[in-house]
Amino acid sequence: MRLINVKTYEIEEFFGSDIPNYVALSHTWLPQEEPSFQDWANAYRSAKTCPDGIVAGMRVVMIDLNKILGYEKIHNFICESQNLDGTYCWADTVCIDKSSSAELSESINSMYKIYKNCERCLVYLQDIEVEVLLENDDFSLLVQSRWFARGWTLQELIAPEHLVFYDREWTYIGSKERYKAYFQEATGIPSEVLLNANSWRAYSVAERMSWASKRTTTREEDMAYCLLGILDINMPLLYGEGEKAFQRLQEEIIKKYDDDSIFAWSCPQSSRSTYRSILARSPSEFANSKGISFFGSKNSEPYMMTNKGL
Repeated sequence: MRLINVKTYEIEEFFGSDIPNYVALSHTWLPQEEPSFQDWANAYRSAKTCPDGIVAGMRVVMIDLNKILGYEKIHNFICESQNLDGTYCWADTVCIDKSSSAELSESINSMYKIYKNCERCLVYLQDIEVEVLLENDDFSLLVQSRWFARGWTLQELIAPEHLVFYDREWTYIGSKERYKAYFQEATGIPSEVLLNANSWRAYSVAERMSWASKRTTTREEDMAYCLLGILDINMPLLYGEGEKAFQRLQEEIIKKYDDDSIFAWSCPQSSRSTYRSILARSPSEFANSKGISFFGSKNSEPYMMTNKGL
């Protein structure tokens, strides 16, 4: 696992039990402006000889790369982590080498654990201003942030024990505990799940799918991959397969769970006249599955997917 040293800005690598406490960043990406692992490593090497120091030197490099907005976000995250007495911090943009398909696959399969194991998770809401919330005396406006509509942030909302929110200027807003009622109403996720990361295991597959039904991802495949954590599934990543990724996810669920609720989905009116598989095409088809429970029976017959169907 790669972590950023908050004092030196150097990315260091740790394994297994040697991984120290760290602060994690949750955010939505800036198009074309997020620095990569290579950008950060190269900027750090160049900045080591800068007479004005590492931070100033890296800023110059990032300006040349047109990545300054992404860099400033990571820089402010590092500063806030240091203010919270953190020694190391983790940000997906620069701590994962996305040029390696093997590393990307490993990271996505372990993403839930990364957020669950962090000492604290800082959520950066780049489209929210505390002053607006105060002027309107309405903190329910928080959930209008783009962060609450993205697929990847679902597990980032659930997994961390300590989750705190910041506005676009890195002004502290409050904790997940404080605003849990707003979050439950907006996301459909029970407050029990929001406050206890392990409690989602008591909910049916269909209900867990419903939590993602109104969320979106840039890549179609990511709508399946972002659910691996809350479904406790591991599987290879195959970018380019489109909606087949969600079908593969459901097939893995069928292999692992005795939970018939996976078939409790409904298709939109527009596709009811076409031939459909017994499996859903996307989490959006579980939008009406909230509240569905499944009680397993020892007498139920096992089932599996074959080349002729279920």
